[in-house]
Amino acid sequence: MLSELSVKNYEEAERYLLEIPKFTSKNPLEATRAFYQYLFSYALKGKSFENKVIHIAGTNGKGSVCAYLNSILEQGGMRVGMFTSPHLVTMRERFKIAGKNVSEALFLEALVWVREQLNKYREEKQISYEPTFFEMLFFMGVYLFTREAVDIILLETGLGGKLDATNVTSKPLLTIITEIGLDHMQYLGNTLSRIAGEKAGIIKHGVPVVYGMHNEEKKEATAVIAEKAHSLEAVTYCIQKDDIKGVNIGEKSIDFLVKSRYYDYIRLTVATSALYQIENAALAIRAVDALQDIWKQRKTQNQISLDMIQQGVLKMKWEARMEEIMPDVYLDGGHNQDGVKAFLDTVTARQQFHKEEDRNILLFSAVNDKAYEEMIRMIAESDLFDEIYLTSIPGMRGTAVEELRDTFKQYTDQQIQIFKDVKQAWKECLASKGDKDTVYVAGSLYLAGLIKELL
Repeated sequence: MLSELSVKNYEEAERYLLEIPKFTSKNPLEATRAFYQYLFSYALKGKSFENKVIHIAGTNGKGSVCAYLNSILEQGGMRVGMFTSPHLVTMRERFKIAGKNVSEALFLEALVWVREQLNKYREEKQISYEPTFFEMLFFMGVYLFTREAVDIILLETGLGGKLDATNVTSKPLLTIITEIGLDHMQYLGNTLSRIAGEKAGIIKHGVPVVYGMHNEEKKEATAVIAEKAHSLEAVTYCIQKDDIKGVNIGEKSIDFLVKSRYYDYIRLTVATSALYQIENAALAIRAVDALQDIWKQRKTQNQISLDMIQQGVLKMKWEARMEEIMPDVYLDGGHNQDGVKAFLDTVTARQQFHKEEDRNILLFSAVNDKAYEEMIRMIAESDLFDEIYLTSIPGMRGTAVEELRDTFKQYTDQQIQIFKDVKQAWKECLASKGDKDTVYVAGSLYLAGLIKELL
C-alpha cells in the first residue's frame, strides 16, 4: 500500500507525493469532507481554521490575488498562511507562512502527520479511502496552518470550485472569484457560463463574495456568479468598470486609481509591466473592503490603513507573472487563451519604450491538454516577435516540439527554431539576444519552472 512507503526526508516526501497519482483517482467530495471533519473532530479538536479562510477560485489570477492580499495583510501586521498551486521548482512553494515557503522539516512533519491520521481513520472506519495528490497537499495545509496559528488562510482552489477538495470548508470568512475563462474544459464545461457555475460553487450561504465585472464578451459569467450569490444571500463586492481609472503604464511599473469603499480612489503602483495585474490588485483591494466590513461587524481591532494597502501592493512579488528574471528577460506563466491574450497585451504596451530596431525574442512551449493551437494562432498573428524558439516540456503532458512548429506554420511564414531540450533552447535564446533586445518566456507554468531550475 502506498501509505506504508518509507518517508524519512524531504526528497523522499516529494517522491512519495509524486507517486500518489499512480494509485488514486478522484474521490467524491463527500469522502474528502468525511476525512476533513474527522481531523477536526479528533486530532485537531479545538483548533480554529474555517473562520480564518479566504477561499479563492477562478480561471486566471488566483495566485496573484492571493499574493496581493498576502502582502497587504502582512503590512497590517497579520500572520498569513497561503496555499496555492502549482509549484515551479519545489513543492514547498505551495505552502507559505509569513511570506516564506515552509521548511523541508515542517513539510515532512505535515506529510507524516496526515499519513498517521489517515491510517487511524481507515482502521477506525474500516474503509479504504486514499487521498489524491491534491487532497494530500490540502490536508497537509490544514495541519500546517493550524499548527502555525496563522491569522488568515488564503486557500486557492486547484481545479474548478464546486467539486474541488478545498470546497469541504463550509463557512469561510470570505470567498473571491477571479477572472473566468476557457480552460480545463474537459472537466468544467465548454462555455463560460458552465465554467462560472463550477467556480461559483465555492460561494456559501451568507458568506460575502468578491468578484470582477467582466466585459461584454464575458457578461454571462458575471451573471452566473451574481445569481449564485443572490440565491445564497451572500453580500457581493464587485469591481465595476469605472472602479479602475487613471492608468499610467511605465516600462517596469504601472500607476492607477482603484475605488475603495473606505478610502475613495486610491493611487496604487504595481511593480510590474503586466497589465493584467491591475484587475488582480483591484480584486485584492475589494477583498480588503469586505474584510474591513466583517471586522467592523465583529467588533475586532483589525484595520488596514491606506498606507498598508499602497505598500502591500507595491511590495508584492509573484513568480512567473511577467517576472524579470534577468535584465530584459521576462518569464510569464500565461498558459491558456486569456493568459496569452493578457501576455500579448502587455508586450504590446511595452513596445512604446523600445526603438524600432530593438527585437522581441520568444521562447514558447505548451502542454498537450491546453488549447495550444489557439494560443499559437494568437501569438503568430500578433506579429510581436522577431524570433521564435520552441521547445518541448519533458513528460507525457509535453507537446512535441514538431507539433508546435507545424501549428505555428499554419499562421506564419516566419522562421521558427525548434529544440527538443529546454536547456539548449534557453541557451540559444540568450545567445541571440542583443543589448537592447527583450526575451520573453511564455506558454506554460511547467516551462517557467524549468527555466527557474536552470537559473
